[in-house]
Order: sequence, then structure tokens, then C-alpha cells
Amino acid sequence: MKIGVIGLGRMGRGIAGRVLGAGHDLAVYNRTSGKDADLVAAGARSVASIALACEQRDVVVTMLADDAALDAVALGAGGVRDSLPVGAIHMVMGTHGVGIVRALTAAHAAAGQTLVAAPVLGRPDAAASAPSARVPKRRRGSMAITCLRRASSGGPSRPGRPRSRP
Repeated sequence: MKIGVIGLGRMGRGIAGRVLGAGHDLAVYNRTSGKDADLVAAGARSVASIALACEQRDVVVTMLADDAALDAVALGAGGVRDSLPVGAIHMVMGTHGVGIVRALTAAHAAAGQTLVAAPVLGRPDAAASAPSARVPKRRRGSMAITCLRRASSGGPSRPGRPRSRP
């Protein structure tokens, strides 16, 4: 699967590492340069823009600090919505408000794309590590990988409708 990750803070780097470790073709972008060296050394491709992080990707994951950053990255000129291919998925994994998620859902739908809101709970070291034995069996595994598997299985059964639980 071709995946892009935008936002390489502590949590974003952990999620990107798990995606890369699962064998996916990974392109990474961060607005502040230099945060991708460990990922590039492990096989990720560093790109110089949001548009390049979205180019030919099946899924682009954003892990951003706040609603303003998400709005700028997703809806700004050359942003995710403008750069993601038709039929692709934007997976928002930060903790964001209902308003921005609704706005992105509508914007992506109009562009023929899908938004998956998959906020991550926990600490960055947990996102980067193997599943924890403290998590109940039915909840084991990385939220990022679980959501990517669900998203890659064909997206929602009907546009605008959330998928049912497995």
C-alpha cells in the first residue's frame, strides 16, 4: 500500500515507523525539516511538500498538533484535499474538534476522497512499540495499522457512513 504521513512529531514518527515496519511504501513530510532522518534511514522517502506526500498515495495520514495546523495542511493551497488522488483516503489521527472534522469530511467528499477520523489515544512510545499485553485482546495492535487495514479494504460501505465494527 502507498501511504504518506504528514506531521512527524513524537506521535507521528511513531505511527510512521509502524506503517513502515508493516512493509508499506511510505512517503513522509514535516513542515519543520530534519525530523525524518530515522525514518529515511529505515526506508521511508522524504518529500519536500504536502503535494508530494499525497502524490500517488492510497492513504495519507496526518498527525498534527491542532485544528489550525490541520486546516492549513488539509485545505490550504497545495494541501491534502487539493493533492490527494480521487478515491484516496485522508486519515486524520490527531485529536481535533468536530467542526474541522465535519468541514474536512465535506471537502474530501466533494473532491471524491474519503476522510477517516481515527484519533489516537496514548503516548508516543506506545504508538511506536509493539502491541501491549495490557490492552484487551480485541483491541490489540496499533490504531494506525488497524485503521489502515480497514481503510484499505474498500472504505465505507456507503459514502458518508461510518464502517461497522469488525
